[in-house]
Amino acid sequence: MAEISAPGACPCTTCGAQLEPEPGSPVLSCPFCGTEQHLRPERVDRGWASLNANASLNTSASPGVEAAGRELVLPFRIDQAGARRALREWTRGRRRFAPRRFNRLDRAESLTSVYVPHWAWSAEARSRYRGERGSYHWARDERGNRFRRTLWRPAAGTVACSLVDVLVPSTTGVPRHLLAALAPDWRPEESRPVPVPGHRVAGADVEPRAGLAEAELRMDAAVRDAVRRDIGGDEQRVGAVDTVYSGRGCRSLLLPVWSVEYTVRGRSRQVLVSGWSARVAGARAWSAWKLGFAFALPLIVMAVALVFLVMPV
Repeated sequence: MAEISAPGACPCTTCGAQLEPEPGSPVLSCPFCGTEQHLRPERVDRGWASLNANASLNTSASPGVEAAGRELVLPFRIDQAGARRALREWTRGRRRFAPRRFNRLDRAESLTSVYVPHWAWSAEARSRYRGERGSYHWARDERGNRFRRTLWRPAAGTVACSLVDVLVPSTTGVPRHLLAALAPDWRPEESRPVPVPGHRVAGADVEPRAGLAEAELRMDAAVRDAVRRDIGGDEQRVGAVDTVYSGRGCRSLLLPVWSVEYTVRGRSRQVLVSGWSARVAGARAWSAWKLGFAFALPLIVMAVALVFLVMPV
């Protein structure tokens, strides 16, 4: 029997037919193929009653519109000069075999400030778990050599977590892997209800529903970390974790980013600088002719040396 977490309309896992559950019934049966699915209505709040009033998609936002309106804003602490210094430090250790445009990122005129919209999810989680606690013990073999072994004991319990401001980007206009690299430094609790003028805002095109799945993955990871801490010991094995979420809600946040782009061999690349902490995220580029020259130079030197060795005196 398959297990799903949505009490609303959902497809059959076998034939794909759209099924509606019977009120109060924990089992969803497909009338076409007979597949049964077990429902867990407490897993996801499909009524969206816990959503904050300001968690609505701002479709009017675009790269050419100033940040204004309902969102909370984390202000810029890093000005343009600070962003250029961060880029200079970041590229300093990556300049070898890099193209000229990469080495001059700190002087690029395309460096612009932009607010990137995010959904900040919050929830209360209560989890029951089963696992194992591992404790290190030292012993000696027949030759007297010390070795470590792990003694495992069963563990079980309940943990409660307050998950606050789990951030999920609500735009597809900025590379998500770069935003993820900036995520450790954000401080949503420092956000303000009134935007700071003079900056741009990226267009929001991801609804809260779409961001919920990603937020749940991050919440589940946080819950498992809490479970490991509760198990204790030197190592942990997490088995079954049954989590019930309550008080789920989200709000819209605008996070500050400095963005710069450069082109190498017709391909555009983007580098981001956190407007809050000056952390830099981006991928370096390689210069094809510099790499080719670096590989060819030893061969040229060897060829010249060989010519002088075989040349008659």
